[in-house]
Amino acid sequence: MFKKTIICLCLVMWLSPLNWAANQDALRYVDDLVYGVIRLDTKTADFSGSLDALLNLAGQTLEPRQADHLKQAVAQSRQIMEEDLATFQQAGGREIYAIFNLRDTPLFSLSFPVDAGVDAEGLKFAIEKVIEHSFNIDDLVVESQEKLIWVVKRPILDAMKTTQVTKNPLWANLLDQEPLRPFQIVVVPNEMQLRVLREMWPAMPGMAGMEQFKTMLLQCRWMTIGAQIVPEMAFEVSLEMQSEEMANQAVAFGKVMIPFIADALDIDVSVLNTIPIESHGQQVTCSVHQRQAQQILGRLILNPVQQLIAHNQQMTCARNVRDLGLALLMYADDHKRQLPASLEILKQAGEVDEKVLICPSVNKDTSYGYCGDGLDTKCGPDLIVVYDKKDNHIDSFRNVFFLDGHLEWVTPEYFQELKEKVNVAREERGLPPHIFE
Repeated sequence: MFKKTIICLCLVMWLSPLNWAANQDALRYVDDLVYGVIRLDTKTADFSGSLDALLNLAGQTLEPRQADHLKQAVAQSRQIMEEDLATFQQAGGREIYAIFNLRDTPLFSLSFPVDAGVDAEGLKFAIEKVIEHSFNIDDLVVESQEKLIWVVKRPILDAMKTTQVTKNPLWANLLDQEPLRPFQIVVVPNEMQLRVLREMWPAMPGMAGMEQFKTMLLQCRWMTIGAQIVPEMAFEVSLEMQSEEMANQAVAFGKVMIPFIADALDIDVSVLNTIPIESHGQQVTCSVHQRQAQQILGRLILNPVQQLIAHNQQMTCARNVRDLGLALLMYADDHKRQLPASLEILKQAGEVDEKVLICPSVNKDTSYGYCGDGLDTKCGPDLIVVYDKKDNHIDSFRNVFFLDGHLEWVTPEYFQELKEKVNVAREERGLPPHIFE
């Protein structure tokens, strides 16, 4: 999931603000099953500038230690993405179309127009190299078709070639319009999509305004979302409803929902109240400029980034606990199955590096608890010996290592059961109970 998220972010940042006139070869299979199209012009997009701006914004929102973790995590991905972009451009590639349709949900197909004078086979080879480098999707093919190169799963491409579907004339009108911002998504809900949503709605939660939202979604003819990161952050949303009355209701609904959105994003409601939501006939527009955009994007970045950092820290912590546990078992092998009196003994004997004793979430050299003193490896495979201390991770889950050599990420409730087993084993051997931290 993380890789898909990174790929989608790349698409957003690479999109060009220039000449939007749709390449007709690339849009050959934009039919009534398609509900979204993104166009990118990689030659004119400022990838590095956009990424720097996002990192700078995240740095203003996160704690210093979290910001450092984010920069380190992004550094490697950034290098890979820049290498892929250079490979594509050096082969003569320029435009990329991402076409989202109901044939391949939740994936999408990519098409690459071959400009005049470009070696199609050379470009195809470069695209194959990038796909092999950065994608991990089974049955993904790269195929040349006259002035176009497709990247899509084989069954989907075969279906696109053979299935005759009516084209919605809205696509031609919307895709020929020049966007206001460098990032542009065009969405045209189709009947099949709306039918699926109707069937799903009874199971959807009854959130505030959900019934009104359902009604408006059915009445929406199309929607475009525009955004840019540099030189200034800005966003626009435009949509067209079936009637002027419904457009006015959409504006009223948007204004009513502002407090709920502000609460969800943890933003002062006054920030969102300054965003104009207006109707002009059947169309509704909403524009968000520099200050509001920075605050909204900052909050949207914060939670996923914090989750990503927490996940990375948990994985590093898991490796530490595993390494400590394996070192304990090796020690026991050399000492008639007897476990050491403390983790400090492993450190003094050079069995573990000092950094293994530090959980990155708390950055303390006393991060892990040890309850194996006085015990041996004959105590039973389901007994834990090393564990995360209580406050290492914000959700109170813990990494624990069992005597049979496996590691688990356990809930607070399960940890209580594991604690009881340890102290039962200690009592049987005449040892005092272990005080878990």
